[in-house]
Amino acid sequence: MGKVRQGITNPVTGKVGNLVFSSWKGIPYVKTKPAVVHNPRTPQQQSGRKAFAVIQGLVAGLPDLVRAGFAARAFQQSAYNAAISHNLTNAVVVEGNSRTVNFRALTFSLGTYAPVTDCVVASADEEIIVRWNPAVIPGVIAGHSNDPVGIIVVSGQRNRPLWLPDAARRADGQFIFSLPVEWSGSRIYVWTVTRSATLKSRPEASVSSSVYAGETGGSSLSA
Repeated sequence: MGKVRQGITNPVTGKVGNLVFSSWKGIPYVKTKPAVVHNPRTPQQQSGRKAFAVIQGLVAGLPDLVRAGFAARAFQQSAYNAAISHNLTNAVVVEGNSRTVNFRALTFSLGTYAPVTDCVVASADEEIIVRWNPAVIPGVIAGHSNDPVGIIVVSGQRNRPLWLPDAARRADGQFIFSLPVEWSGSRIYVWTVTRSATLKSRPEASVSSSVYAGETGGSSLSA
């Protein structure tokens, strides 16, 4: 049963019928008890869990970036949960009973700093080449030529990202790197994230939105 602590104006806790009353960071909320699921392994549920696991693994692999890049979206929730929610809404494709991840639509940061633009990805001699426009394009918060450009690399067959936070500077216009040997043969997706070298005390304003740069390579996991 539900309980009221120290007066009628205090929040209710516990259960009332199929409602569960609780609080998070001092904010009271209510949720319904989940209905009994007679067949928890339908194709729809299994594909949904698989898509969720892929997104969860990728977001969890970028804790510092997600914390800064989703800080402004973390209203009554953590930045991590805001990132999970955003990607479940925008990067999961629903086709009948199937739920799949659209890797190209994944977002790892929604910052306001000026990103790099005109990004492209190519591969040569087992190396990945990421190129962008080295000019500073005005954004909500304008950038500088010496801004660090981070590179996010995702394998279509794994759900942990490769994060290179200080790969290059904006003015460099490109970055060349080799992939881990175990990633050979998989489809590779790449994003850039630009950060400010001077606004470190304001993480929510010192990072750009992640910019999908492109992809290269072989097969991708059906997730």
